[in-house]
Amino acid sequence: MTGLTFNIWNYGSDKWGTYFLLINPEFYNSVFLKSIVERQLTFAGFIMFLIGLFLKRNKKIEFLFDWWLIAIIFFILFVSQGNLAQEYYQLPIVVPASVFIGKFLNKCLDFSV
Repeated sequence: MTGLTFNIWNYGSDKWGTYFLLINPEFYNSVFLKSIVERQLTFAGFIMFLIGLFLKRNKKIEFLFDWWLIAIIFFILFVSQGNLAQEYYQLPIVVPASVFIGKFLNKCLDFSV
């Protein structure tokens, strides 16, 4: 090996495929609760996100954000060590979360004229 791949192809040794973290509850506490819920969405935003997540989709295009969210969750689980070490790995969750928060606020405040 030339070392030009930054060791990403050594599966299970660095950021990729470290599955032992998936059975550790501290991983879920650190990544999902501390990083995503506390720091990125805040507790109030997370509650609005959860409610907005279960609101009815009005257009087909809105399912894009469901798939985006699913992809991010798979990414967090697959690159578990990287997500544990660096918080910016979870930043892509902010975009679909803000859409679901917006759906909740739109429903509550009823901006329709």
